[in-house]
Amino acid sequence: MFVRALNSFCSEKKTILADFESIKDTAFQTDELEKKRDELQNELTVLMEMMERSITENARVALDQTEYEARYKALEEKAEAAKAQLDAVNDDIVLKQAQREMMKNFIEELRKLPETCEQFDEDTWYALVDYMTVYSAEDVRFTFNNGVEIAV
Repeated sequence: MFVRALNSFCSEKKTILADFESIKDTAFQTDELEKKRDELQNELTVLMEMMERSITENARVALDQTEYEARYKALEEKAEAAKAQLDAVNDDIVLKQAQREMMKNFIEELRKLPETCEQFDEDTWYALVDYMTVYSAEDVRFTFNNGVEIAV
């Protein structure tokens, strides 16, 4: 079944490769995310410095503790929010990099394939197939890593 699905998939090989070439530079780009990461990292650094200065000032000068705690808590909340955003942006960067590598492997494996395959190959399976869904003996579907679904 996989060989039939693969041969059907490979019949569109040229189109798939051309589509990938047209989007590869923009689909997995992380420049904007990296810029956002740097901005958030700078913001977090500034907030941490402000928190340290606040602690130092409180230790040196007699301050109204209610006012100090409110000011410190506001800085702390901003820092926590910036950290959460930074973590989310870092996760997005890692995800895009992983997707880029997966698609790179996918395309490399696809380029190596002949127009028609005769037998099952485990490396091809792992490189190209995301998952297989069996609805019945007559309805089996292979979903490839690029999102294409082939029913056999």
